[in-house]
Amino acid sequence: MIEVLWIGNPGDVPTGFAGSEEFDVRCVPVEEADGAAQKYRTVDCVVYDPEGGTEEEVLGVLESVCDRLSEVPCVAVGDVEAFPEDAYVLDHVPKRDGWVEVLSDVVSAAVTERSHTSYPVPEDEDRRLEKVEEVGDLELRDAFDRMTEIGRHCFDADMCFVGVIEDRREMFLSCRGGSLDELPREQSVCTYQIVEDGVTVVQDILDDPRFETRERLLELGMRFYAGAPVKVGGVHVGSFCVMDAEPRDLGEDERRILTKFGEEVAEKIRLITERR
Repeated sequence: MIEVLWIGNPGDVPTGFAGSEEFDVRCVPVEEADGAAQKYRTVDCVVYDPEGGTEEEVLGVLESVCDRLSEVPCVAVGDVEAFPEDAYVLDHVPKRDGWVEVLSDVVSAAVTERSHTSYPVPEDEDRRLEKVEEVGDLELRDAFDRMTEIGRHCFDADMCFVGVIEDRREMFLSCRGGSLDELPREQSVCTYQIVEDGVTVVQDILDDPRFETRERLLELGMRFYAGAPVKVGGVHVGSFCVMDAEPRDLGEDERRILTKFGEEVAEKIRLITERR
């Protein structure tokens, strides 16, 4: 079931949408939009009905959605003229005959096709997430501490970790040189790595337009990234990575070694799976 956060007058939510077996709708009035956007971080889609709102109110709601739920599609309903031209609205459904059915289709497509993410999504994402869920059921946290410790010294890096890319976050199974537990997927470099077959190298994060504004990465103080895929069951579930506070590059031999680390992680996951 698709979880929807509806922002607007609760009395204006059409029963044909809220009563559908396809959607689980939480409705909050406009004045509670910011708190709701912070509370309901796991919703699949936001629907915003600005009817009767001032331009200032509209901008306030959209800023809250953008800040709190940056990876969640937002669908506006009603008069498109109520929204500023540069507003954070990705889809719009005017209230005309048959609009409830159209809204249902738009929300479903926005969620299932993941067309509003600010990061690349692998073509086999559904199958990949199924395998990620299987991996998540294993007792793997801290299972790779020795490997990441060796990797950190092998590459003379400030940080070395094993990360698994879930639907909306990256979970760290092991991290040496830092205390990371998880990152929002939009803040992760590894979410770009999993769409590549080989080693991904970012020589300087601050000089790469994909990452130069990612606040969490900037907080870590890391400039260099290199990651090798962890492939389980034919799909990329995550990466074996090193990061450093100084810009740099990896030579061909280092890239081959990093690839071997990723393969070893995948092999260990396979062996643990077989022992269950």
